[in-house]
Amino acid sequence: LVLNLQRTSVFSDTFQLSSFDGDTMLTRNVRSEAIEKNLYHDTQRGAAVIVSDTDGLRVEGMIGDRLRISPSNTAERSAAGHLAHEIFEIEIQSSEEIDISPEPPNGHLVSTSTSKHFDITAMERARRGIKVIITPEVHLLIDSALTKQFNNTESIASYYAVFAAFLNLKFKTLEEWLDVQLVITKITTYSETSETFVKKPPRNQSVILTDSLKELMDFIKNKNEFTTDDLVVLLTGRDIAVYNSESQKVESQGTLGYAYVGGACRESRVGMVEDKANMFIGTHTFAHEVGHLLGMSHDGDIAPDHIKNSPGATKCDPSDGYIMAPSYDVHSYHLFSVCSTEQLFAFRMDPHTTCFNNAPKRHNKPLKDQEIRDKAVSAQTFCELKHPGKNVTYLQSYNGSQYYALMRCDIICSWSDGKLSYLSFYDAPDNTPCYEEDKSLVCINKDCSVIPTDLKTFTAIPKEA
Repeated sequence: LVLNLQRTSVFSDTFQLSSFDGDTMLTRNVRSEAIEKNLYHDTQRGAAVIVSDTDGLRVEGMIGDRLRISPSNTAERSAAGHLAHEIFEIEIQSSEEIDISPEPPNGHLVSTSTSKHFDITAMERARRGIKVIITPEVHLLIDSALTKQFNNTESIASYYAVFAAFLNLKFKTLEEWLDVQLVITKITTYSETSETFVKKPPRNQSVILTDSLKELMDFIKNKNEFTTDDLVVLLTGRDIAVYNSESQKVESQGTLGYAYVGGACRESRVGMVEDKANMFIGTHTFAHEVGHLLGMSHDGDIAPDHIKNSPGATKCDPSDGYIMAPSYDVHSYHLFSVCSTEQLFAFRMDPHTTCFNNAPKRHNKPLKDQEIRDKAVSAQTFCELKHPGKNVTYLQSYNGSQYYALMRCDIICSWSDGKLSYLSFYDAPDNTPCYEEDKSLVCINKDCSVIPTDLKTFTAIPKEA
């Protein structure tokens, strides 16, 4: 087996990795290159892997939907000292009830237009001209059952880096003129006490009820950590199911995911997907549920009323087995149908879909040593800027499950809100003073060191409007 590997990216430049320590939410702001430096994919073979040289060359990840590769725990090294690897097949979960995908409950999202005419002219312009680029920013929530399956938060981030890379390969199967790439901006892990949105049946801790989706939608309302998210997806280590209170039985345990159709950019931007640590069983379902959030109905279904000018998917046969088929098995195609492409384009053109319009900007100018010192921002000022309106202070160090310190160019911001206390961790920006006893030391590339004498940066010329 030969893989043609290329570097790939799935995270925003800086993404948030959060967890709970009792009633304290700990947030670590991580530079994406720290995790993505070893992330590769092969678009032809549908592979996404982490390549590292820890104690020999190690390759771990996915090859297609059914094959996994990892170093062997039993085979001996080769004569040259190379690690042996195993390629093994996993069972694909089949489902007759992949989801129920309810329409959003928000009445204001229902379109007042009765027209079902699809803007073919706009779609043809896109096909013939510049690509339509859609970059949803995704916040991943990891429930306590799934969190327990990992060693630590770093292993969660590494795993979902590969997961997301493989997921984006599925979105490359949309028509070429529609360029979609998901970007992971935040990952938050939950404990049993902090996941108040998780609803379980009586005396059954292994099941999460579909009612949890509505609870999750209510949970994220008016919380600062969710205001900039285009999509919020809960990954669960429990079985998604329905509880019948009359029979007192759990039903519909064949459901692998659940999401609101057309929920992205709106209050109903939530979905939930089953997964298992390091097994990648949730990638197909994740793509399916994100498809729903991005306006895609099941192949064969009519258009939802609340998405303006959506063409629906009645011309696509659900038995063809594409990603948005209502059920799938080992014979399904891991491709999006043409109906999915057309519905996504209609959703993007809907006037309520405004969250995909942001774009980064860059500036430059040469710097002198004194200019650098004049612009230095203390850790305390940094915390106050990051958390306005809060009685926030910075801590010199924090020794929890990991050690953080300003001399390591970590900024630890601390504040309280009622009964809860919060700690938020950041990589100190370049030019942050990092040692109180020596003012010449600042953070540069996450290292507490002296200011170089040859620093250069970009030049920007202000313009009046």
